[in-house]
Amino acid sequence: LPVAITFDDDLASHLDVAAPILAHLGATATFFVSGASLGRPFRFWWERLQAAVDEDRDLGSLGLHVGRDRRAIHAVARRIQNLPPLEREDVAVKLGELLGADPVESGLRAETLERLAGLDVEIGFHTRLHHLLTLLDDAQLVEAMRTGRSEIEDVVGRSLRTISYPHGTADSRVAAAARAAGFDFGFTGLPQVVADDDDPLLGPHASKTSRRK
Repeated sequence: LPVAITFDDDLASHLDVAAPILAHLGATATFFVSGASLGRPFRFWWERLQAAVDEDRDLGSLGLHVGRDRRAIHAVARRIQNLPPLEREDVAVKLGELLGADPVESGLRAETLERLAGLDVEIGFHTRLHHLLTLLDDAQLVEAMRTGRSEIEDVVGRSLRTISYPHGTADSRVAAAARAAGFDFGFTGLPQVVADDDDPLLGPHASKTSRRK
């Protein structure tokens, strides 16, 4: 059964680690990027959260409590993920202030993305701000489909026709917004094959050539 290999979230390892393995195996993949780190180091809020926990930082002032059980980070992350966009961005900023500047190796620079795009891979969009799209109002959803996309297209030299929804979450309203923005395929985090009658803007992370028998 055909499958698709996909990567999210703008990591330098896309080029340094994943691409050589793909080339060795004679495989290809789609890399869904946000473009947030094209020009400067940038860590997403969950990367900052993980770093803060790893460094035993006191998160009490942020209203976040992980405690001694490091597995509690997953519950904290879900809480942050489901915050309204402005509140989540405030948490991200405060985590950044707590940790200091993002490490210079954070993210995926324009020159690295350009090199990646020159290989036998596809580049897709993952939205610039990585909001949970189902929580956005209609105007915010339109903006999320647009912001940052053209900058990535300028780097890779072609249109972005596929989108991977942040956190793998979408619904019919999100799919409609993606379709209106000109995307041909949209992918959720559902682990299933694709049927002939599936909405191509609400597909799982599986090959669009796969078919359920």
